[in-house]
Amino acid sequence: MFVSVGHRTNLDNACAHVLSLTPSYRLPETTRRADALCRRALREAVSPRKPVADLAAADPARSWGRSLFERQAAPVTWAGRVLDAAAVGPDRTPEIAAALELARDFEQWHRGRELFALVRGSGAADQAGLTEERRIVLRLAELVCKVAHNTAGPPPYFDHHAGWQIGPLARRLAVLTRDPALRDRIEDALGERPPAGA
Repeated sequence: MFVSVGHRTNLDNACAHVLSLTPSYRLPETTRRADALCRRALREAVSPRKPVADLAAADPARSWGRSLFERQAAPVTWAGRVLDAAAVGPDRTPEIAAALELARDFEQWHRGRELFALVRGSGAADQAGLTEERRIVLRLAELVCKVAHNTAGPPPYFDHHAGWQIGPLARRLAVLTRDPALRDRIEDALGERPPAGA
């Protein structure tokens, strides 16, 4: 497929382009078979995958978390604000402070994997002694590091859906806490509440 310089091409445009051009001319047999395979692969790529669709239908919080994350203009900064709202008092350890600093400074985002290992190591050392709230705050710090690395770090990248978990985790922390000020800070940082049932 040829694309002129300066035009943005995404999967939908490429599919439409390939599918609109190929029926208009006669192809040799080997090219027709390759074309048929290409068409099938393109159709499968744009169709919803059953396991993922089933997961989304079974867990409305996952769908809400995805849409919330994907609407963020600056996802790393937003994730840092959510962590900043959630990590107060004794929860703000040096590792979490480093994750917050990472989120604030885009020139450090490439260090996401390094700081992820630091945060993960701090939580693993005392896993049995952690409260549910503390586990959530550490998980949020890990997710901030993952999102930063995926945005600016070198390969290999973390799972592409890491940011989708930020909203549901922060919401769960807001529900678990008995501190109304913390609950309000988290909900303000999220920017919206999940729909009913999520």
